[in-house]
Amino acid sequence: MSAFFMFTNERRVVLLTESKSVREIAKQNKEKYLEEMGTYKKRKKEESANLKKDEDEMMKIHKQEALQLLKKKEKTDNIIKELSEEDKQTWNEKAVKAKEPRWNWKSTTNLQQWRRKTTTTHNSKSRLEY
Repeated sequence: MSAFFMFTNERRVVLLTESKSVREIAKQNKEKYLEEMGTYKKRKKEESANLKKDEDEMMKIHKQEALQLLKKKEKTDNIIKELSEEDKQTWNEKAVKAKEPRWNWKSTTNLQQWRRKTTTTHNSKSRLEY
């Protein structure tokens, strides 16, 4: 016999002693299911409401930050307009220097120099190890 048949035989005996029919048990199970489903749906609605509130709060924060950045930009624009031409030129030179790449990988000479450095150190180490 399989385990299922053994379980159903044991269960049948218990049900007969309780004198409940299968339909009564099914009704009880259905009621229990509906109660659990109701609580589940309520919990899901609450969670979605909480998520929506959180999203709304984040949107408000982002809007405030955007306004602050806009105000800062306006202030810097006003400061730049007030600068003399000499001051503007010095700041532009500093900006150009800051934007310059430290190492130009597109340049073939720089890349070739880098390859020479790495291959010579690698080869010398490997020779020493053997």
